[in-house]
Order: sequence, then C-alpha cells, then structure tokens
Amino acid sequence: MPAEMQGVVGAPPAEVHDIPREDGQSEKILRWTNYDGFILFVTVIDGEATQVKGYDLDGESKQ
Repeated sequence: MPAEMQGVVGAPPAEVHDIPREDGQSEKILRWTNYDGFILFVTVIDGEATQVKGYDLDGESKQ
C-alpha cells in the first residue's frame, strides 16, 4: 500500500511510523507534507488504507 500511495501522491512519505497493535495486525501511519504546508496522514492497517486526513497551515482538517 505505501508504494500505491506514493504513486497517487507523487512522492514517498516524509515519515512512516509503525504502530504496535495488540491484535497482531500491522499498522502504519504515513505522512506527507506539501510545498505549501498541507499535511496528509494515511493510516494503513494490514496493507489497506483505513483513514485519510489532511490539514492546512491553520491546522484545519480537510478530510
């Protein structure tokens, strides 16, 4: 999934965080920051994007 997201966004994520889960699933938080300060977070659980959130410079959510 991160490679597919890279294809959509056009760049590799600036950060990738592996989140330990008690249920044994693999969870990652991917973060991209655009040149204008827009930040995109994608949560990936077991290879599937489960949540997408974006924030502008004012911290307002752009889901």
